[in-house]
Amino acid sequence: MGPWPDPREEEIDMAKRMRILMGGIECEAALFEDKAPDTVRALWEQLPFVDRTYHVANSGQAWRTATQRPLLPVAHPVENVADRLGAGDIIYWYKGGVNQIVAFCYGKARWYLPGAKPVDAALIGKIDKGLDGFVRVSSRILYDGNLTAWFSRAEG
Repeated sequence: MGPWPDPREEEIDMAKRMRILMGGIECEAALFEDKAPDTVRALWEQLPFVDRTYHVANSGQAWRTATQRPLLPVAHPVENVADRLGAGDIIYWYKGGVNQIVAFCYGKARWYLPGAKPVDAALIGKIDKGLDGFVRVSSRILYDGNLTAWFSRAEG
């Protein structure tokens, strides 16, 4: 072999992606490993999992996982703090100590505690494949009820 490394021997660093199946649709999200490395790493280690959606009308057009999903210690700084959110944004909120959840936006949202107090949440990803179907199905959760959702690593 010459002075240059064989590219076939190099480890390929692929961006982490998550697949979501719910309500008859499939979508994928890019996870922001560069902006929220600790949070994304912890979520990645928990995949795959199944959960129920839980609408969060007090925060806007969004739903969260029904199950508590502790990814980081409460004392950990919030990575990539989110403010105004839009369709496809994925956040993690854990500073309340009680609620440690992953949330998904299907329109305009801002993360609030009950009582209208805004809180910092980590923006950890964005749905970039199948977003139209995700928005259509998610927008019905408030009216039609919660859904079962499957979350997994999206391969290749």
